[in-house]
Amino acid sequence: MKKIIFWTSISLLIFWILSPMIMNAFGLEFNDRNFEQTFKEIRFWGIPICILLSLFGTVKSEDKRSDRIAKTVLTFGAAIFAFFFMIMSIFADMCDWTNRETLFISKEDNNIKIIRRDYGCGATDSGPPIVKNFKVKESFKYFISATEVNIEEVDESKWIKVE
Repeated sequence: MKKIIFWTSISLLIFWILSPMIMNAFGLEFNDRNFEQTFKEIRFWGIPICILLSLFGTVKSEDKRSDRIAKTVLTFGAAIFAFFFMIMSIFADMCDWTNRETLFISKEDNNIKIIRRDYGCGATDSGPPIVKNFKVKESFKYFISATEVNIEEVDESKWIKVE
């Protein structure tokens, strides 16, 4: 049972640490804000908890007492550091893209749209939002990929203009 807990916690740690990098590499964003919020909340608490649960695989009964204490202290330190880092990451997550309006819908695929989006930081930003146009494609049920487009270069024969 200890091995299952250990390897499950390590697997979840790898998943939660790599998922933002993978999403960034593939240009994916969450499509549903509620799903995104739930994912981030689970990750927020899950990373420190999984670090603590990794003790099931690192501390062994045959270890010397000093080794067990050192492993336990280091693991708790890593969990506290991770928790502190997760708290700091909340502030980095205040700025976000918001869909303002749909400009065009693809004639070939209704899941592909050209959308005007705002990038702002809410109450922490005193300036106006950055406004850009993006080609947005629903990649999976909960994910989209967004690519910036120049609206003047859009071939209107392939798009339906939304009024």
